[in-house]
Amino acid sequence: MRQAVRHWSVWAGVAALVLSVAGIAGAQVVPVANPSFEEGTGAPVNWTLSGGEGAWQEVEGASGTHGIVVKGTGQDTNFWRSEPLPLEASAVYRLRFRGRSLDATGGVGISGPVFCNRDLSDLRADAWNDYTSYFMAPKEITPEKAWIRFGQWHETGSIAFDDIE
Repeated sequence: MRQAVRHWSVWAGVAALVLSVAGIAGAQVVPVANPSFEEGTGAPVNWTLSGGEGAWQEVEGASGTHGIVVKGTGQDTNFWRSEPLPLEASAVYRLRFRGRSLDATGGVGISGPVFCNRDLSDLRADAWNDYTSYFMAPKEITPEKAWIRFGQWHETGSIAFDDIE
């Protein structure tokens, strides 16, 4: 009897893992306006800087000619945020993007929706890093929480982002 229970537990665990991987594989792509930051005059269309220092500028190695940049003092946080996105309640989403340190040290880059932050501690200065994140929208999602952000927390220096998908 104990062996049967143990086998059932193992199969239940395998089934749960398969179902969770299937959910991620079927994740929807987050529909983001101006994902390569090429549109705008003075600032990228559909993106807003939360405060602090940031720029919409030419960034070496970025797709197209522009990327977004945030600069930190080592004791602050700031980010670029998207306009509200049409996220569906309880839906699973995939978010891909590129990030790189321009000269940042000490803190972390931040990314993703406000309800599911991802810290980026491995940003390199010598190359763009490719990231993929998965998240599930809350059961009750409102436009006030249906946006994504890219920025820094307690970094000293600058971080750049591009190619949001």
